[in-house]
Amino acid sequence: MNDKLKKLITDNLRKHGYSCKLESNGNEIASRCPYCGGSENNKSKRQFYIKADSPPYLFHCFKCGDSGTISKL
Repeated sequence: MNDKLKKLITDNLRKHGYSCKLESNGNEIASRCPYCGGSENNKSKRQFYIKADSPPYLFHCFKCGDSGTISKL
C-alpha cells in the first residue's frame, strides 16, 4: 500500500474519532473497530487491523470477528 493510501485510511479513521497507528512492520494499520468499538474494558486497545501490504486490502476485528475489504468500510 502506498503512503498516500495509508494516510487516507488513517486520516479517515481519526476523522471519525478512532485513534490508529501504523504497526512497526509497516504493513498493518491498527485501530479500534468502527463496528463494535473494540474492548469494552479498555477503549484504547486496538483489536481492529487493516492488512496494508497488497490488494485486496483486508481488515479484521479480533473482538467481533467482522472482516472484509476496505471498500466495505
